[in-house]
Amino acid sequence: MSIKHPILRRIALAVAALAAAYWLFADTVRHYTHRPADPNLIRFSHFGTYQDFQTWGEVLRAFEAEHPGLRVRQEYVSGWYGMYDTKLRRQILSQTLPEVVLVQYGPFQSIAEHFEVLDDGLGDPGAPRSAGILLDELDPIALSCFQVDGRQRGLPVSGGPRDSETLRGSGADPLMTRRPA
Repeated sequence: MSIKHPILRRIALAVAALAAAYWLFADTVRHYTHRPADPNLIRFSHFGTYQDFQTWGEVLRAFEAEHPGLRVRQEYVSGWYGMYDTKLRRQILSQTLPEVVLVQYGPFQSIAEHFEVLDDGLGDPGAPRSAGILLDELDPIALSCFQVDGRQRGLPVSGGPRDSETLRGSGADPLMTRRPA
C-alpha cells in the first residue's frame, strides 16, 4: 500500500523519524532530564562473591528494618574488583555515583575527590547513636586511610572497635575481629 497524497506521506515520514529518534536517544534524554530523586532511597554499590551479596543483603534488610522510612537499593557487581572499579569510574564520569560505595583503599585514593566530605558531626560525642558510627570507636589508622587533606571522605568497613572491652560488650566474635598486637 503506497501513500499517494504528499501530505500524508510527509506525516508518515515524520512519525517514523520521531519513532526512530526516540528509540535511539530515549536513554540520553532520561539521563539529562532532571527528575526529582527519591529522598528515601539510598543506593549501595559493592562487589564480591554471591556470599558477599547475601551478607550485604542481610545487613541492608536489618538497616531498613531499623529505619522504616528508608529503602536501600543494592547495586552489585559479581567477581573481582577490576570490573567493579571500571563500573565506579563510569558512574563518576556520568555523575551517577551511588550514595554509599564499597571501595578498596588503593583505588579510593585515586577517586576520593569524587566523594562527599562526611558530616563533621559524625564524630561528635554528643550526636545520637542512631546517627551513625562515632569516629572515636574506629581504629585511627583505618580512619586516616580514608582521609583526604585531613577531611574524612570514607569510613573503613573493618578496623574497629579499638579496645577489647568494647569488643567483648558488642557480642562480636573476637576471632573474626582480632588485630595483631
